[in-house]
Amino acid sequence: MSYRWKRLAVGSLLGAVALWPLAHHAAVRLWHLDPWRFFGWAMYAAPTPYIELHFVERVEGQFRVLQLPQELRAQAAAYANARVRWGELYPPHALARAIARHRPQADGLAIVVRRYVLDRATSRFRYEDRQYSYRLAGGDAIPIPTVGPPQAPG
Repeated sequence: MSYRWKRLAVGSLLGAVALWPLAHHAAVRLWHLDPWRFFGWAMYAAPTPYIELHFVERVEGQFRVLQLPQELRAQAAAYANARVRWGELYPPHALARAIARHRPQADGLAIVVRRYVLDRATSRFRYEDRQYSYRLAGGDAIPIPTVGPPQAPG
């Protein structure tokens, strides 16, 4: 390898290392990725992410909070761990389909992902909710696009 190619390789590597913290910080803020993952330095400026999952089902027009049965709790915990890591890039569609297969009497489902974040203005924790709504039919969950604050499914 010639000196010119070595110099180009080293310069490219140094440039990538210098720019990665900026790219990682932007990805964490945009998609809510885990700042402690993906070789980023944002972990030194952010607390460990924490999320909660809340479920609301609709059965014959009546809404009620759904307590997951034991066989779905492990799947929900696995989703929560993946959601912390991948943020907005990992919606709960597979979890909704599993709930739909387990709850054939339900015709609507809302999964609310509550993410606790540090408010930079007040230095206190607050939460942000992201709702995913589904129409349930025949053991399948069809996503319903939602915009705005969480609402009842349907």
